[in-house]
Amino acid sequence: MRRFCPSAAMILCVALAVWTAGAPVAVAQVADGAAADITVDDKREGRVVAVDVTPAEPDLAARARLSTEARATADASPLPLVLPADDALLASAVVTSGDGWIAASMQADGLHVAVHGLAVAVEHPGLLAEVGGAFDEVRVAHSHAIWTVSFEAHGMAWALDIECATGPQDDRCTSPSAARALAATMVAVTTGGQ
Repeated sequence: MRRFCPSAAMILCVALAVWTAGAPVAVAQVADGAAADITVDDKREGRVVAVDVTPAEPDLAARARLSTEARATADASPLPLVLPADDALLASAVVTSGDGWIAASMQADGLHVAVHGLAVAVEHPGLLAEVGGAFDEVRVAHSHAIWTVSFEAHGMAWALDIECATGPQDDRCTSPSAARALAATMVAVTTGGQ
């Protein structure tokens, strides 16, 4: 089994590497099938690599709820896009993409949702041993009134962030329940894997 940090957890991996090594990290951008070496201090080394993305079977009803512009942007990416199956959020989606990543920003009913998918990973053999083993399949974090659910789907690492316009006055942002419930509705809206 290859030991690496999934990209959604890349921030955590880089933060842990900096925390344990005490030095800044330089991460190179990579194209499909390529790899780039990185060095953290003289003690930490790793490789940034493209991951194997698996095509998704799109939910056609959810896909139809996207605007024409959002569908076109998502279709232009070789990566699949997964989004919450919420009519109002899908209708408001603004999709962006680049080499090795795809993202969407959505707003409805006082809730802002951001979805980020990454198709690169950092191979760092010693990191998992240092932090005590593999990462959980789904992780939930909370910072500055934003709930983040991280998971893997279609070979990619994903992060779903939710933030309430009224902050802690909105029950959806006082516990991880709403973020977990929204993450449970995630469906593919594009095929990717092209």
